[in-house]
Amino acid sequence: MVSIYSKLNITFYLSAILVFILLIIPPRFKMGVYGPNYLGWFWAIILIPTSIIAFLWLLVLDIRNKKVNESLKRTLFFLIVIGFSIVYWFYQIKKNGNI
Repeated sequence: MVSIYSKLNITFYLSAILVFILLIIPPRFKMGVYGPNYLGWFWAIILIPTSIIAFLWLLVLDIRNKKVNESLKRTLFFLIVIGFSIVYWFYQIKKNGNI
């Protein structure tokens, strides 16, 4: 039987990868006329909070169970995804002439 910890771990990695993939998708697919379309709302309301909540919950579980190695790997992965997202965001700003 699969434990809650492994399900939460899979949820975190899957949602973090999907957040980054949806960031790379051009904005015309995520935006409607006056705001986000369904894909944009799914990205902003479901995926981003899911990955952050799963990360924090797993961090608490790792600290409680003294799993330092898993916590460091997950934190490094999370920071790399955030770093790539920021770099891509600045790239798009520079490419569109907004800087």
